[in-house]
Amino acid sequence: MRDPFPEGDLRHVLLPPTFGHHQTPEIVFTVLSVEIWGTGIVVNIHMSPKAEVKPSPPIISVEDHLGTVYSMQTSTSLGSRNVQIFTPSTPTAARSLTIRSPQPGTEALVVALAVPRSPGSLEQTQPENIRHEN
Repeated sequence: MRDPFPEGDLRHVLLPPTFGHHQTPEIVFTVLSVEIWGTGIVVNIHMSPKAEVKPSPPIISVEDHLGTVYSMQTSTSLGSRNVQIFTPSTPTAARSLTIRSPQPGTEALVVALAVPRSPGSLEQTQPENIRHEN
């Protein structure tokens, strides 16, 4: 079996402060965490079916405030857990990620997350932090 997880460095693990609890006509689901890797994004979901049938993974979308287009590459489920992998990774300048669930006529908000600056990013170096010796 091919490992579905992105390659590269793990940059951040985002934990929603209130979890992304969401309900559709078919399923109740909760976004447990979002991992930002060097080559993609992993959304870890807990699923609760509304009926006594095996739940189908929820359909979600990922967006940031920069307008980056994220595409789902794969979805893997094991019991009540579902992992969805999106590419590309977040740009260095991205400061927020939003998970949405498409509903008829709208894209309902599931959870919004703050994205910290990446270690070593140029944005972190501010001119006032640089010492000049005379």
